[in-house]
Amino acid sequence: MASSSSSAAPAVLKLHQYGARWELPSFDPFCLSAQAYMRLAGVTFEELGDDYVAGTNAIFTYVGNKTGKSLDSALNAEQKATAAAFIHLIETKLHPTLLYNWWAEKQNMGQTLVLPHFNSMVFPLGYVLPRLKQRNVQSYLYTLNLTQDEKVYNDAEECYAALADFLGDKHFFFGDSLDAVAFGHLAIHLVAPQSHKLRSRLLQHKNLEAFCKRVMTLYFGQDFPAIPAPPPATEDKDQKQEMSQHKKTGMYLLTGAGLLILLHYLTKQHQAAHQ
Repeated sequence: MASSSSSAAPAVLKLHQYGARWELPSFDPFCLSAQAYMRLAGVTFEELGDDYVAGTNAIFTYVGNKTGKSLDSALNAEQKATAAAFIHLIETKLHPTLLYNWWAEKQNMGQTLVLPHFNSMVFPLGYVLPRLKQRNVQSYLYTLNLTQDEKVYNDAEECYAALADFLGDKHFFFGDSLDAVAFGHLAIHLVAPQSHKLRSRLLQHKNLEAFCKRVMTLYFGQDFPAIPAPPPATEDKDQKQEMSQHKKTGMYLLTGAGLLILLHYLTKQHQAAHQ
């Protein structure tokens, strides 16, 4: 959430955000979008690591009202409508794919739970709250019918392709709030270790990768973090191990049932012999 520390001009804003991770200023795409907006707009602000953040649209409007700097002021009505449509696409269709990737895929939960927001909580909150969040996220994904890999990652690919086609060979989308939001989300997809399924699809669009690196260099004053290499091809192995575990469990159940039947039979035989 952005707040003003003084009513005098020029305003110095305070940005309350989730903490840094993976050499990015925040691990949350909405926080990163807000910071990118302020940097693109040339707004002076202070970073605070508090665990509270408002919506990006509300922050962008607040920044404009307090500082007189709005990235969208130079856009015409058609451009504003286009930017709003793409922001809606990112925040309502692309972002849920990240939630699925982090909270619905069991193999990623370990990396998600060590994020600073959860890692800093005392026991038992550090154990209970993340699991409550996982349940809430999965319920939300269910309402969106995002319960299967194929649909989730097809949705992500459609969003990446639409953004890449619109960006084309330009350096920026419009140089507006869309650039801030796109960077905030795409940067997380590129560097979060557990996002390799998203990253592999995003990296097929080199102009989006170049866009993220460009924003980081020009407006954050630092090189873009190293993009993790693809993980070993362990998914088939994991699936085989899971199937093997199911088979073992089934064998144990059958063996247990067989022993119970044998014990029942021997008991009956013993009773018959002593009648």
